[in-house]
Amino acid sequence: MLGLLLLAALAQTPRQYDAALFENEYLRAHLVTLNQIGHYRTEADTPQVVYCLGAFLVTRDNGARRRCSPDQVLFVDRGDQIELRADLEPRPDLLIVELKQAPSGQYALLQEDAVNVAPTVYHLMFENAFVRVIRMTIAPGEKTRMHWHPGSDLLFPLTTARTRTLLPDGEARPIDLQARVPRWTAAAARHVLENIGSTEAVALLIELK
Repeated sequence: MLGLLLLAALAQTPRQYDAALFENEYLRAHLVTLNQIGHYRTEADTPQVVYCLGAFLVTRDNGARRRCSPDQVLFVDRGDQIELRADLEPRPDLLIVELKQAPSGQYALLQEDAVNVAPTVYHLMFENAFVRVIRMTIAPGEKTRMHWHPGSDLLFPLTTARTRTLLPDGEARPIDLQARVPRWTAAAARHVLENIGSTEAVALLIELK
């Protein structure tokens, strides 16, 4: 009887999901939703950025444990693995970006880099030899100064918002951001970013080195 009750409880538990979002020759991004029954174990042979959209428990192979809270970034190097489990929050989400290539050695920053020119909009969250992770937040009606991005970056919007980019030649291009729909930019670029909508534009920007 107890076994039947346990099976019934398991059958009613929402499944754990791993949904592909974007992939190219440089990276693979996917969204994982945990549950309180299963767990997720990262790949051992691929460096990965883990962005915590919810709160969950992280266990390393050496037994060390920590909690990942919303808006925190973890980096898992090649050869390392971590196990992710839901505990207090029943269905936490997380973004995993697997890096498929070694750093190119061509990454460089200019003085007009976005983090330098517009630090209230572009906040540096994490940086190492592989990536730079930036949180972008721009309020309705806000407009940055002209700034520069090095390219080879993945933008992961956290909110749905209407923005506009103004190029050095005066051209204006609308950019509609959809929450959790990533955008890849290959080339370096200069622009002014403006929020022309009524909602705050928040996104995670992952630059590959």
